[in-house]
Amino acid sequence: MYQKETLQSIASPSNVLKILKKSNLFYDHCIEERLAKGEIITTARHPKYFYLIEYGHLKYKYTGLLGIAFSYIVQPGDFPLLPITEEDSPIASEFTALTKVIWWKIDFAFFRKLIMQEENGDLILLQHLLNNRTQLFHNLIKDRMNGKGSLYFTLNQLLDMGFRKGANEVELPEFLTYDLLAELAYTSRAFAAQVLADLRSQGVLLSNKKPWIVTDEKLLRRLLAESIPPTVNDPFSI
Repeated sequence: MYQKETLQSIASPSNVLKILKKSNLFYDHCIEERLAKGEIITTARHPKYFYLIEYGHLKYKYTGLLGIAFSYIVQPGDFPLLPITEEDSPIASEFTALTKVIWWKIDFAFFRKLIMQEENGDLILLQHLLNNRTQLFHNLIKDRMNGKGSLYFTLNQLLDMGFRKGANEVELPEFLTYDLLAELAYTSRAFAAQVLADLRSQGVLLSNKKPWIVTDEKLLRRLLAESIPPTVNDPFSI
């Protein structure tokens, strides 16, 4: 059993880059890239590389083997496209920079060789697997919820990416828009706007200007709890 903070520290961008830079071939196999806000990157089916996000946030649209697509936000510490098996590869991947982004494009074979030589190398992969499990569980929850519940759940996820102004008040990320919220919650923009208007009327949200502010986090969580289907366990445990 490992502490969450321990795994996150071992798999942090700075620590992973420190390990890879031990090799004199680092710059032959690792390329630092900068993306402007709004820039879109697509990848092939079986890329020979993955990304290590050092700064910024992106929307990652993942299309799986059945052609079903889902979107979620990746951020510093995530390793999008890093496979665990050869079959563990999406049909298509699309990244949209929600902010300015700095990430490293890393050759997978080079990464695997160096990580396998490290005492805690397997813990880096374990942290990656835990992140993937969390994303899959979150998508399962939203799939079983109605549209309103899925929007509540998505807003709750975004709180962790925001700025806490007080014990019960959080600024949501400035990149959040109606379109992005609707896509993350798998609903329409019109319905998302309707639900947000209802939250404003209840004193839960201020969204007349950026950044949007959740002014009553406790009430948002209560609304979310009331919308959880009986087949889904406590979503706050992940």
